[in-house]
Amino acid sequence: ECLPMLEETAFDYIVDCIDSLQPKLHLMHAALKTKTPIISSMGAGGKTDPFQVKVADISESDTDPFAKFIRKRLRKQFGIKSGVACIFSGETPDRNAIKVT
Repeated sequence: ECLPMLEETAFDYIVDCIDSLQPKLHLMHAALKTKTPIISSMGAGGKTDPFQVKVADISESDTDPFAKFIRKRLRKQFGIKSGVACIFSGETPDRNAIKVT
């Protein structure tokens, strides 16, 4: 749980690059609750055009499948619809560009 740490320590900004769903959601929730500015990275899989990278509110990340899933879970778990800055690609993922490792 991130909330106690954010309540005890004053951070200027949070940069989130977490790939695991629940820790990412809890960090976003804690940041909003403590009014700590946050920017969160979304999915990059299958995207190859660096000119499509955008920074916007998560509510505007309509082409990113990972961001869509995050938006849905933020609404369901915490009632959050916006307020999280995120970095994402406006590019539609190319399934052929994804390599399974």
